[in-house]
Amino acid sequence: MSAQFIQEVVLDHDDALASEERSDVMTFLASDGLLYDTLRLEFFSYVGLSDRDALLRPKVSYDVADGFEVLVGADLFMGDEGVFGAYDANDSVYAKLKYSF
Repeated sequence: MSAQFIQEVVLDHDDALASEERSDVMTFLASDGLLYDTLRLEFFSYVGLSDRDALLRPKVSYDVADGFEVLVGADLFMGDEGVFGAYDANDSVYAKLKYSF
């Protein structure tokens, strides 16, 4: 499990710039292995405190057999503005099959 706080400040900010003078962001990651680490759960979030937007990334993977893994995840965008809020209508779900030899 981990979390971080990131603050970006643009010194001598000019209103003509596309970026804000100050932005505050937090990230959070939690992951756990179950069933002797064959099942892995992960949740990652990127939350823009300044713009009140977020990216949530839940993910589940399962080792079916030696060298064969199945993974399912999603990218969920939230907010009305900001880096992630601009993609609010573009959520996605994905699946991945991986064979290693």
